[in-house]
Amino acid sequence: MLVRAKAFGSRIESLNARLKSLPSVRESLAKSDRFIKENPGFAEAVSTEYNAVKDELAKMDEQFGRRQEGLTSRINGYRSVLMASGALTEQEEKSFADAGAALEEAERLTTAFLEGSWERYVTKLKTITVAGDAVILK
Repeated sequence: MLVRAKAFGSRIESLNARLKSLPSVRESLAKSDRFIKENPGFAEAVSTEYNAVKDELAKMDEQFGRRQEGLTSRINGYRSVLMASGALTEQEEKSFADAGAALEEAERLTTAFLEGSWERYVTKLKTITVAGDAVILK
């Protein structure tokens, strides 16, 4: 059982490494929020990609954060394997399987976001040129 728990734990570490980029994503979106308010041309240029990122990030937050059915709560079910001494009970196996399904969903959501809408938004930002006065004088 400990081998299964360690393998699961390494997958969690991998997911956490990917999730560490989300604070900088949020910071970038906060900067964009301020810039959009002051620059209608910028707002128009990035609106499709920006809205997609905001929507997808909000959905991820909901999926991860729901109290009992959220991905984070479900993933934490793997801890039952760490506490087990001997063979797992049927309920512990069920909790571990649910934790595995939740981890797969979390990995899928994170990958889809970072390699999908976020990547498209960053690519779009790289194509936009803004006049210096729009950045410095406002």
